[in-house]
Amino acid sequence: MKKVLICLFFLMVLTPSLRADVKLLYAIKYEGPAKSPIKGKQISTQIFSLDPDNKEIELVFSDENSSIVLSVGPNVPGIGEGVFVTSGKKIYSFAIERNIEIGYDSSGRPIYYYRFGRKTFIYELFVDGTNRFRKVCEVMGTQYPTEMFIDPTGTRISYLNYSDKACQRPTLFIHYALGGELLNKVELGEIFLDCFATNIGWLPDGEKIFFTLDTGAVGVTSEESYQRVGTYLMKEDGAEVTRFPDSIFSFPSREDFSGGLTPRVIGVSLEGTLIVRDLRHKRSGGPSTCSFLYLVDPDTKSKKEIPMKIFEGLKHFKVSNNGSKIAFIEDIYEDDSIHIWVKDLATGEENEVFSFSIRSFRDYYLGLVGWIED
Repeated sequence: MKKVLICLFFLMVLTPSLRADVKLLYAIKYEGPAKSPIKGKQISTQIFSLDPDNKEIELVFSDENSSIVLSVGPNVPGIGEGVFVTSGKKIYSFAIERNIEIGYDSSGRPIYYYRFGRKTFIYELFVDGTNRFRKVCEVMGTQYPTEMFIDPTGTRISYLNYSDKACQRPTLFIHYALGGELLNKVELGEIFLDCFATNIGWLPDGEKIFFTLDTGAVGVTSEESYQRVGTYLMKEDGAEVTRFPDSIFSFPSREDFSGGLTPRVIGVSLEGTLIVRDLRHKRSGGPSTCSFLYLVDPDTKSKKEIPMKIFEGLKHFKVSNNGSKIAFIEDIYEDDSIHIWVKDLATGEENEVFSFSIRSFRDYYLGLVGWIED
């Protein structure tokens, strides 16, 4: 009996992925007029946890009355796909500082307004309802950063930015998540050329990074850059860059759909299977991009389509840490609401877990944050 208990203990300790990903986090952001007595613009974000099974919702963080502002981009409203990352029970976010300043009108009456900082930082957000946060580090680079991601152990937090004001030198920055010290800085200009990364992340073993490159249409960019479009692996120091064969991302044509856009790896299972999003346009019936998902084994080159109930207007894909669930947003302009769905790859179930009548609420935006352990 003692041996059995010991085995069960080690099973629980060594296989946290079996117990992880219990709850999904989503964010609702407000960008509009400030509330009286403050004048000018207000930006605030609330983060909620959602249990996909019973759909129980709980507010876990808000920056509304805080000295920081989450998910702020360069004059782009809404919530970007790379501004939050989750690891275990932790959330990290890009943010800027905010102060309330006082001025006076012509009659000498005080006027209160927000003053936003110019520097971007990474913060750890505590999800215990206290709205506490911890500054990890100042973001390096010359522009607003994109594509924040974190390694499977939660110890290295990374992002892409440019090292020059002309935006010719895309650079990968890697910091320690605990103290914020810079661990690695890798210039990627020779790899990217005129391309940009549509996604980036760590493999489950934490040894290598995957990313997908895309670029403008032929004639807009160089032929050499166009030839770089594809999905790659590399070590965190920029060494051993290898490209996946294009053939493993070649998917069947579909009736009533135009040729596919560049496929993107949206996640990787613990076994190393790639979860790939194949994007296509309808030949008629509106401009919505349609998404078809596949499981791709990079070793055997096998491909298996993931059956989906819906495929139009999907965005903000968030794969759980163990690769067993995929959350995504359905946003179709003709619909008055935006919906969050969860696909369970183990059971095949696909359920709508949340709807927000966002068209009725001007200046509000919905986005996914990620998965978190309970």
